[in-house]
Amino acid sequence: MDEELSIYSLPAEVISIILKNNDCQEILNFSSTCKHFNELVNTDQQLWKEKLKELIPDAAFVVVESDCHDGDWLEEIKGFYYIKNYVFSELKTMSPTHYCKRDDLTKQDVRDFFNVAISTKMSLAYAINILQDFIKITSELADAYACKKPFTLTEMHYARILLRHLIHPFITSKWVQLEKKDQLDPEFVLNFFVQWVDIDKMHSDEDFAEKIQALVDKVEAILSDKKYSKSDLTQWKTLTAQEKCSQGLLTERQVLAAVSYVIYGQECIQVSATANLDTLDITKILLNKRGSVLAVACIYHAVAKRCGVACDVVAFPNHFFLEWRDTDGQEYKVDLENGELKSKRRCPFSASPTNQKNIRRYCPEKLLQQILSSYLNSMGVHDNWTTQNSLRLVDLLNPSQNLDNVNQSHLSYLRNEVDLVNYPELSYNALHCSHARLLSSLSYLANTIHITASDRYMFPHVVVKKRNSYIKYAVGMICTHKKHKYTGIIRGWDLIWAADWKEHGEALNRLEFGHNQPFYYLIIANQSSRYVAQENLSALTVPPRMPHLEDLIAREFTHFNGYAYEPNDEKRMEYPDDMHISNMFRSCVEVRYGEPNQDKKKLVQY
Repeated sequence: MDEELSIYSLPAEVISIILKNNDCQEILNFSSTCKHFNELVNTDQQLWKEKLKELIPDAAFVVVESDCHDGDWLEEIKGFYYIKNYVFSELKTMSPTHYCKRDDLTKQDVRDFFNVAISTKMSLAYAINILQDFIKITSELADAYACKKPFTLTEMHYARILLRHLIHPFITSKWVQLEKKDQLDPEFVLNFFVQWVDIDKMHSDEDFAEKIQALVDKVEAILSDKKYSKSDLTQWKTLTAQEKCSQGLLTERQVLAAVSYVIYGQECIQVSATANLDTLDITKILLNKRGSVLAVACIYHAVAKRCGVACDVVAFPNHFFLEWRDTDGQEYKVDLENGELKSKRRCPFSASPTNQKNIRRYCPEKLLQQILSSYLNSMGVHDNWTTQNSLRLVDLLNPSQNLDNVNQSHLSYLRNEVDLVNYPELSYNALHCSHARLLSSLSYLANTIHITASDRYMFPHVVVKKRNSYIKYAVGMICTHKKHKYTGIIRGWDLIWAADWKEHGEALNRLEFGHNQPFYYLIIANQSSRYVAQENLSALTVPPRMPHLEDLIAREFTHFNGYAYEPNDEKRMEYPDDMHISNMFRSCVEVRYGEPNQDKKKLVQY
């Protein structure tokens, strides 16, 4: 009879294959079972290489692989987990530390985290990737009503603040570097805006360049057809469109016709009147076949330039167009609805041809302002993280005398004090030591601005609100106004009328119980605040989740539990008895009607 086999008799290669299907913690637990397995796990560099590849973006892994070669992959993955543990530790402590601040955190508040995030070549890429993954996971859990610490709306709120402080200085530095090299092409300006406002995702220059190149390849394929050939067909196919143009084998008009056919004929891109993240993001535009006129112009310009034809994106107040000048000096405007060339007429708003020429020169900042203006007009009064980020871009583009304007201070410092032309190219995935010093200096500059003003961002103390028997509702509950029918989330209450709401509350003479009744602070569906008397409120039987308000209440609440928004620990300390009332209302609803919102598909989405 064969001797009974055990795991100890398995070859190291087989054990390695088995371990690849486990997460890192399980692998370490396995290694702690005996000295032999500990040595096997610690020396299996291929195993740790594969695990790191699963954890980080492909672009970052390529950089690590080029540096590490056959080096110590276990140490590299330890570096990743050091950053991850630090990020999670920081997120858990931020709400208790900063709950009392009136405004968002400043660079002074996150200086320790920022220094860790730029401490090594890969730390910035790791920190950004970890935070963005955290936001993605939290969003998915919130949709499933399954949030649990640390994956809550509150921690996601602070994760976005940390991302903002990492990404904005970095891409501002990259903007100035390309500006000094005269390489701020329209497509980069567009991607800069998208990355500035949408920090939840990575919008790398390499990604959109790859998408543009795919369009260029399609244009090249069309222009390689023998019907265009003016020379030997074999030689013709080896030349690029740019080379054919420069040698006079193709006219620029022929190239533009091919570009128009690819964008509007093959890709079927349609122009949208709105400018939002779906119609400004190049990747989404090519996927959904719909883009803002601003974005379509940038895409057209990028493809034409790579094919050897120079077009100009012209943006100034109330004007935006894509211009091309023929070899005979005739100016044409590209119709961005269909790609047709139309004769260009003189602008009636310019005083002279000379002034008109100066106005029409391509200016990256004017294009960025045009994109920003179109975006804010499309978003209207909607307030969320992307619109808040876009308003910070207003600070960057519009110099002011406000001493707290950190973004403008960064831009001025980078333009006047730093020789970014001689710096290595800035990249998230490989933070050069000179880049780390630069970002550190920007952090120091921001600290000097905020350190003298930090006291004004604090409340004196958090006042604990004690309930009495007259207070019917609790924070986090979703109620509706009996008369005006609007729905809102309760963020707080007063036992009686608060004097500082005289101009915003309901007229006392129209209330049956006057000022001597509880009043509630509500944020309602249109994102405005209301101060409502208890007699005018009623609780909803099946309250809807209100996701468009969650960015505004995330500092105070963790998630929607199917009936109400649950206050975080700090909010519970402020209103210690309210959770009991909310649960009591929920229990009554469950007894009468069953569990509220058990079918998520029936939720009212605002």
